[in-house]
Amino acid sequence: MLAHWLVTGLPFILLTPIAAFSLHCSMDEMWILIVSLLLGTPILSAIGSIVVSLTLGLREGSVLLALLLLPVYIPILIFGAGVVNSFSLGVSPIAEFALLGAILIGILPIAPVASASALKINLG
Repeated sequence: MLAHWLVTGLPFILLTPIAAFSLHCSMDEMWILIVSLLLGTPILSAIGSIVVSLTLGLREGSVLLALLLLPVYIPILIFGAGVVNSFSLGVSPIAEFALLGAILIGILPIAPVASASALKINLG
């Protein structure tokens, strides 16, 4: 999970200032976006590791992978986008930050155990 996040999530976060500048975001909006990405991208990597572990040995695993991941990823993406949207509208984004933080705290201890169990079942 850490390797996946370092290869995908971290470069995405590092390139955020360039994207924010090209979209004419203010500096405050850019920092809010970076913090929401710091909370959201590890969640996506953790959920992805669980689902990939479940579909590892399947013949048509890529189709099933997409069907399993999409409904789980959508709320995370909505909360992450809601942070920046709330801030740009002048509303406090604390609720969205709290939801992302709670999901992150909940998924980080569970994901390695669930991934290892799914791998043991599929490969053993």
